[in-house]
Amino acid sequence: MTSKLWIRALVVCAASTAACGPLPSDDATETVTATLSITSPDVRCIQIAVTGATTVTTKADVPGGATASLSLAGLAAGSTTFAASAYAVKCASATTATYVSDPITATVVVGKPLGLSFKMRPVSVTTGTGKAVLDFPGPAGRVEDFPTWTGSNLVSAVLAGPDGNVWALTGLGGVAVLSPTGVFVASLYPINPFVEQPYDIGEGVFGPDGNLWFLDHVGLIGRMTPSGSVRTFSVSSPDANSIAAGPDGNLWLTDPTNNRIVKVTTFGVVAATYPVTTASASPFAIASGPDGNLWFTEFNASKIGRITPAGVITEFATPTAGARPQGIAAGPDGNIWFGMGARVARLTP
Repeated sequence: MTSKLWIRALVVCAASTAACGPLPSDDATETVTATLSITSPDVRCIQIAVTGATTVTTKADVPGGATASLSLAGLAAGSTTFAASAYAVKCASATTATYVSDPITATVVVGKPLGLSFKMRPVSVTTGTGKAVLDFPGPAGRVEDFPTWTGSNLVSAVLAGPDGNVWALTGLGGVAVLSPTGVFVASLYPINPFVEQPYDIGEGVFGPDGNLWFLDHVGLIGRMTPSGSVRTFSVSSPDANSIAAGPDGNLWLTDPTNNRIVKVTTFGVVAATYPVTTASASPFAIASGPDGNLWFTEFNASKIGRITPAGVITEFATPTAGARPQGIAAGPDGNIWFGMGARVARLTP
């Protein structure tokens, strides 16, 4: 019978607070508190060995099938190797491990949590049958940053991908795919042929075809497959500002310069254009609504527009003249939410 071992760990804040405890005076090391959830009844001791930028070995006794905790204090920034092992006896008598993991090398950054996953296996076999997870989520409200590109290659949009990863669009012609822990899943995709400045990938959206669609603000709309293959299509809207996936299986764009809404198929063909009723309204942002229509803000007209998949537009005045609404989204309550000056407003469809 093969037992399984599961480990879960939490990192404490890299800030001196009552909840997190004081840091070393030089604030140059990270302290990790590991909470170990053990499902295997034959495990009585767990050990984590750290080598590299810091060398430390920590053990903790574990009641069978219960929970224990240990600390990895004073971890210095830099490349660090972690390895876990488990014992069938208490730590005071532990000499021969029952389970071991392959070592994992990660970069420790002070003030940032780690995301590690170990595969634990009985020492008598060469492949893992159990699984141990070291998960280091930061405390609630903790802000973490993950470097993507150097220089002025600014991130212009961040999207949740259908693959469970985070997709970051840059202002200088690239896309990077990161895991939820901030680890690169795919390297930077340069968007050809427009890879040199000035090239701007604007707002993006995942379409009903599972591809990433984006605006480049030079009259083109781009499509990127999950593997990174890119094709661009002309939509004759050089200032297209916002893009949304419609309930009809098409892409919908705002074109403030031409005061219109543009419908584009997933083949990159402009299917129709719809003038906004109010002259010079400057349609700004667009989002798919819960009612089967699309909703957009009218920056100059201080109105909210609704357009059906058939292209019928209805406008709604905001309660404040000159509010110049911008961002818009469908809320979880079934209403439409939008930015209105320094306020957030709600519209009932």
